[in-house]
Amino acid sequence: MLEILTELAKLSPIIALLIVGLIYFYRKESAYKKELKEERETCDVRLDELNKELRDNEKQNLEMIGKLANALEKLSDSTQDISKELVDLKHCVELKLEELKNTKN
Repeated sequence: MLEILTELAKLSPIIALLIVGLIYFYRKESAYKKELKEERETCDVRLDELNKELRDNEKQNLEMIGKLANALEKLSDSTQDISKELVDLKHCVELKLEELKNTKN
């Protein structure tokens, strides 16, 4: 029995060292996990902000596209009106030319 106690006494510094090492690495791992958790939360907040900004930009882009579509529609309408007026003007000019030709003959 004395021999077992003597052997355990010899092993106690090694066991103590192992326990201290385990505690050290456990604390280090806990600190690392805490840091990761904080970083993850920070990233989640940043992602939420970016998503909100993208949604806001998307709304602005959709509004701009709508305004552009309206402007193009108005331009198309005015172009059609102008082309009708040009056809009418061309027709009037042709009639006047015919009248002038007929009066000369």
